[in-house]
Amino acid sequence: MAPAELTELKSQIEDLLGK
Repeated sequence: MAPAELTELKSQIEDLLGK
């Protein structure tokens, strides 16, 4: 998986967690 994709997933997960 490309770094950009990991960054996008991380952003989505943090948003779901309310960070």
